[in-house]
Amino acid sequence: PNNDGKNDNWTIRGISNYPDVHIQIFDRYGKLFVDRINHKNSQVWDGKYLGRTVNSGSYWYIIKLTDGRKYVGSLAVRNY
Repeated sequence: PNNDGKNDNWTIRGISNYPDVHIQIFDRYGKLFVDRINHKNSQVWDGKYLGRTVNSGSYWYIIKLTDGRKYVGSLAVRNY
């Protein structure tokens, strides 16, 4: 998210097909950066916390669908 117009947002294709999906994003220490219900929006995170760009590193997500399914994984943030 260095505002170069490339990969500045984390988007999930098809997530708009799952209304009211719960998304959480954490850093490696367990600090919660995103905790929200996503309402039909493919843009999930802009790489910022409280208006400031987060540090480069690995972040983990949990996506919970309303039918009980849960997806977990990681994403890398690189800031220059």
